[in-house]
Amino acid sequence: MSTIDEQVKKLRKYATYIGNCAGAPFGSRKILEDAANTIEFLSAKLEESKWISCSDHLPEEPEVSPYDTIRTLIREGLIQEYIVMLYGAAKPTTLWYTGDGVWYDPYSEQTYLVTAWRPLPEPYKPNNQAAVEKNRKTKPKMNEDIEEYLIEKKTMYQERITRLEKQEHDLRELSEREPGRGEAVESLNTVIKLQDRYNAIIDFIVELKESYL
Repeated sequence: MSTIDEQVKKLRKYATYIGNCAGAPFGSRKILEDAANTIEFLSAKLEESKWISCSDHLPEEPEVSPYDTIRTLIREGLIQEYIVMLYGAAKPTTLWYTGDGVWYDPYSEQTYLVTAWRPLPEPYKPNNQAAVEKNRKTKPKMNEDIEEYLIEKKTMYQERITRLEKQEHDLRELSEREPGRGEAVESLNTVIKLQDRYNAIIDFIVELKESYL
């Protein structure tokens, strides 16, 4: 047991003792219990920020399908991004862990040798609502013609994805019925890549529109 764990244990024990004392100040037990909870919480956060050597252990293995592309897995949150130290690097970066000790960068489409990793911190969330509202009001507005064009394009790509999803379903069934048909697997991979490409375009359109809201 670590020193922090021992201190927390002692605090909880003392809180129970104080709570059973007739002359104890009002609320003293809760103060001690809150202190123990705070120390425990901060200790856990500190552990999360520590580097973990890949030789000690790797992140939890993701459950993935052999038919899914890396971009699909990232988009659907089936694989996670981590802060990592590359072999021989001086500064950390981020990569996605795809399982079996493989660390992948979707932008360069390459894998890298990682020596240590740690989880990403919680994203920043602004707590000043007034500043957020002011920032929103000062953003430039999108031209109506451009906005209409983007909406049409988004709808078009969504319809294409719907048709591709039907093709993907049919090709998966064909691949299962006739596993020896290489052209079916090749067509399936092409359909999946097209879906990824169209989804990326839709994501870009959505981000572009949101930047003008």
